[in-house]
Amino acid sequence: MIGFIKMGEGSLNSTTDVQNCKEDCIKPHEVSERHICHLDRHPTTRCDDTTNSERNLLGCWSTEDYLRQTIGTSLPPQNMALKIIAERIDTWELLLQASTTSSVDSSVDPVDQDASSQSILPPAIGFLLVGPEGVGKMHIARQLAHYLLGVHCSDGATLSRGILEVFVAPRGERAHYSAKKLIVNHMRSREGLGSVIIIHHIELMPEPLVADISFIISGKNHSLTYQTPNKHVEASCNGTVFIMTSRRWGTRSIFQIIKQNGGLSRLRSESLINTIRGEVDDARLDYLSKLVIHATLAPVLPFQQEDLSSILHGSVQTVNLKYQGIRWKRLEVSLAAIRYFVGSDHVKYSNLFHDMQSEIDENETTGSADASYTYSNQGAHALDQNALLEAIQNMSITGPSTILKIGFDDLSKEAIFRLCNSDNGLESCDVEWRSFLASR
Repeated sequence: MIGFIKMGEGSLNSTTDVQNCKEDCIKPHEVSERHICHLDRHPTTRCDDTTNSERNLLGCWSTEDYLRQTIGTSLPPQNMALKIIAERIDTWELLLQASTTSSVDSSVDPVDQDASSQSILPPAIGFLLVGPEGVGKMHIARQLAHYLLGVHCSDGATLSRGILEVFVAPRGERAHYSAKKLIVNHMRSREGLGSVIIIHHIELMPEPLVADISFIISGKNHSLTYQTPNKHVEASCNGTVFIMTSRRWGTRSIFQIIKQNGGLSRLRSESLINTIRGEVDDARLDYLSKLVIHATLAPVLPFQQEDLSSILHGSVQTVNLKYQGIRWKRLEVSLAAIRYFVGSDHVKYSNLFHDMQSEIDENETTGSADASYTYSNQGAHALDQNALLEAIQNMSITGPSTILKIGFDDLSKEAIFRLCNSDNGLESCDVEWRSFLASR
């Protein structure tokens, strides 16, 4: 069984429409025309050849700026991937502009000319997001898809008609046929418009499917087909963007290069990408070796404690806005509390240089500060059942005029909760209690 998401008909112009689309997640055998909705690409203002100050003055962003805005709060471990993706998109869109411009014929009626230019799309391209568990590969893939189609959604589950999302499929001839049929039918429904196909855990997909995609993004093949008992079904792949993820391939190389460089300070994308390609070559998997050659590799690095602090702080702010004026007037959580609840008492970390200290000390190019490089074993998934967030969300004794303050006592390792009120600009906290919160 191949799982995917395809959304309902109409544009998302209201909260109700968005909610309907959230609930419209279906299985392959339930597909019908009612599950197809259309969202055209929004026009954007771009100034790619300007400095940051000039962009701010002109009110325009680079592709990388737009990606960061679409994705939300991008973290340092994601910066390399976003930069690589932005550079490839710029190249692809220049090719699109060149194709459209060269197709203009002054002897053709303007209306027919517009229709003709819209149908000319550049060859398909592919992105392969690699990295350890919980570093945001799926989130980046989904938001990148929204960006490419001009759809800026805060909820990654709300996907447009132009996006097909394929999940893990069993290996075998039947699975290959089902996956190919799904992709071909999707591209046929988007012919001349462009589409995005997200494939999670590409290493688990049928090998012939991976080989098919490799040929497509290499430019050697511009169409994909499948055969039924009665007909030959074919779809053009032009204008299609394949966004694939893998946590198996590339993760070992990422840790290897970080070790060799003594941390992140000397990490270079070219060296890392070459190492990832070498890792795949060593596995002697020809179908995958071709994929990593032709796809744009975008490595996402491990999350460290400061990254989890940023994520938890953002989650707290989201909860604050959700219940503001209902459960409290304002929610304040101290930085000390944030840091503690992403610390080693609540999150499992590993030291990349564990048992390698003597080797590191002998390496003159390695700084001592980098020798304590630690990372979250589960990435952001380590915060899925965070004790602080659960305590805040379960809070029910506050009111719309209450200011809830949460601090932390470093000596007793207890969270300090205070219920405060503001009167003529003066705050008074009448209720205080302490609690030792343990993450599950």
